[in-house]
Amino acid sequence: MSLTFINKYERVPEKAKLTVIKKVEGLENGVELPDDYAVTVKVGETDYVLNKGNGYTQTIELDAGTYTVEETPKPGINGYDLVKTEYAGLTGGSIVLAADMKATVTITNSYTKKQPEKANISIKKNVEGVDEEDKPENYEVVVNIKGDNFDRDITLNASNGFTANIDVAPGKYTIEEKGCTEINGYYCEATTITINGQTTQEIELENMREGKVQITNKYAEEQKPQNGKLTITKSFRGVYAYDLPRSFTVYVRPMNEDGMTLGSAMAVVLNRNSDNTYSATIEVGYNVYEVTEQSPNLSGYVFTGANYSAVSTGRAVAGYDLPRTNGIYVSTGENGTASVAVTNSYYYDYVPVIPPAKPLPPQTGDSGTAYMGIALCVMAAAAFVAARSRRRS
Repeated sequence: MSLTFINKYERVPEKAKLTVIKKVEGLENGVELPDDYAVTVKVGETDYVLNKGNGYTQTIELDAGTYTVEETPKPGINGYDLVKTEYAGLTGGSIVLAADMKATVTITNSYTKKQPEKANISIKKNVEGVDEEDKPENYEVVVNIKGDNFDRDITLNASNGFTANIDVAPGKYTIEEKGCTEINGYYCEATTITINGQTTQEIELENMREGKVQITNKYAEEQKPQNGKLTITKSFRGVYAYDLPRSFTVYVRPMNEDGMTLGSAMAVVLNRNSDNTYSATIEVGYNVYEVTEQSPNLSGYVFTGANYSAVSTGRAVAGYDLPRTNGIYVSTGENGTASVAVTNSYYYDYVPVIPPAKPLPPQTGDSGTAYMGIALCVMAAAAFVAARSRRRS
């Protein structure tokens, strides 16, 4: 008996070899790919991962045929934007592999460094209430913009048209004008900051959003403030304290800058102080004031004159030299006070009583009684003179 074994063979076709290479372009010098950077490449229906471990390349054995090669998904790199992905070695998005064929497909990702997200603040300055010819040539304002890690002063003037544009990172900002600029003859009545149509100083900006800021200074013609204070002080020279009155009256009359009186005088009572001076403080307007005395006469004394001194914190007025006698200019600025000091000088009106050279004969009645009356008169006069002498000493 014999057995016959027959083996039938078929030639096995050689495999094709496809090498997929990953390249990255656009990174700044010295910047390497992150360790976790990896891409997935689909070849036909199979996924292959290219990463740092395999050097971003892989060779795959495939049967002869047509294959698509695609990177999926698109990999990102922190701080960079993906610009494009290019394939080298594909025709119409695919590659035809023959048996025992070797082919390469190179996938190149191009990146660009991300630009910081930006927003924009535009500022415009308006001035109201000022005649154009009254604006000084060097008129300018300084605006402060403050946010997280941002603090900058912006100067607005005629050269930039009182406008400014500045790019900032998205976030919250405050806008503030650093002081209202003075203009001669005007005072700053109000400052209004409007952002995107709302009256506010705070704005929160998103990426690529614009914040429109309008700063408006409203001026008014300078007016004279009210409610200043005038202090009047009165003192005496040559007068005994027990002869002084309890109070003294002066008159205060307002005057304009041309020296004309404005209305009637106001009576001001000065009360006596413990140091034998007299004083009062009154509220007045922004003006020139004439201070006069009611009556300088004191019983038993001769008035020899008054000395006036005036101190004002106000500014000069046409037609007036300050300080000046009987007048005071009072402003109500930051230190809106003024004072007038009046000093009256006197001497004692002493007229001695001189007895007759010889006794007068009695007119009626007993002579002894008449001489006694004369003697009493002389004694009274002498006592009066002695008392006055003691006072003066």
